[in-house]
Amino acid sequence: EGFSDVELRDELVTMLLAGHDTSALVLAWAFGFLASHPESVEEVYRETLEVLGPPGEDGKWPKFTVEKVMAMQKTDRILKEVMRLRPPVFEMTREVTKKAPATERKDGARRPAGSRQPLRSGAQRILFRPPRPV
Repeated sequence: EGFSDVELRDELVTMLLAGHDTSALVLAWAFGFLASHPESVEEVYRETLEVLGPPGEDGKWPKFTVEKVMAMQKTDRILKEVMRLRPPVFEMTREVTKKAPATERKDGARRPAGSRQPLRSGAQRILFRPPRPV
């Protein structure tokens, strides 16, 4: 069974807008955290110079590649820590399409078809935030 035109439009809008919105939130929080940690800014800059090389005479940075981005481990750790502390998506839900066996749930509860099951990806990280070195 396929999507209706309205459902397809809604899915596309969600995909396009949510993708931009979540990336923007992560970057905004990252810049905010970096602003209060100048030593980390310097480390990211040094890593960028090491991985990409310095900007050319025209002021443009060398081309990014997937391999180069994957090599930026310090930057990766900072972004992951930002997403741990400030997840861009606090909670998502899924619609239950059929009854799951009670053995799948620790509390033995069953969710009726059509109900919403919360998936709390970020709630625990916000409520429990042990300090971690970046």
